[in-house]
Amino acid sequence: MTIPLFPEAQQRPRGKGLLAARIASTLALGISLIPPRTIARILTLLSNGTVPATQKQALEARLAACAVSVRSAGNGCLQRSIAVFLLCRMSGTTPDWCTG
Repeated sequence: MTIPLFPEAQQRPRGKGLLAARIASTLALGISLIPPRTIARILTLLSNGTVPATQKQALEARLAACAVSVRSAGNGCLQRSIAVFLLCRMSGTTPDWCTG
């Protein structure tokens, strides 16, 4: 687990992006409470038939997730990672996602 030394940059999304970020963060909180094996299965199923996300897309999704969720901006690294995955998936892409 990493401890952030500086707060995340706050770049609040607007319009549909704000709604998508809130939905993804809420879903990510629920998903983060289930067993890791089940999380991996869900994310694998969701990633089928998508193209890889670019670094820019993943970064934008990360900033959006951190902007709408205090937990994601802090020590909620699993919730943040799942929210980023879900946000990218909403746009038809999937980032590489690993845990360990």
